[in-house]
Amino acid sequence: MRLGFIILPGVLLTLSACGRGGATLETDNVQAEWFPKGSRTAIILENETEPGADKAARNAPAALTLLYTSHGDGQGVLSVNGNSPETATVRRQEANISATFHFKTPSREISLHEVRRSSADGNAARLSGWTYQEQPGAVPRTGAAGSLAITDNSPR
Repeated sequence: MRLGFIILPGVLLTLSACGRGGATLETDNVQAEWFPKGSRTAIILENETEPGADKAARNAPAALTLLYTSHGDGQGVLSVNGNSPETATVRRQEANISATFHFKTPSREISLHEVRRSSADGNAARLSGWTYQEQPGAVPRTGAAGSLAITDNSPR
């Protein structure tokens, strides 16, 4: 892994190149644009691609509802379907007009793919794919649609 640092007035940017796959841009508060400090974001993961019989066998809900409360600097609290909240980190990888977000807690990892804003005020977005994996070693769940909505953007 190669690391490069660029110092701009008031902002430290880290450019991390991983192998041949490109680069990830991180700032001291990489999620400030998408998950402002103190905001609460509801994330609905829909259209699970798992075969219906497998889903029914483990009594899985049709959709997953995540609630992420941002503490800033890529840190926050994440709850899944209203269950016990866990400390989470979130990282972002930018593409041309979309982003990929990776949430990690002590018990699960969730990736949201091709996230694009769907409202002029920036408080809503759509995603075209997701992966959800309980740890350790569980079979990942995947889906083909979802949405994000910032439900509370008041400073804390």
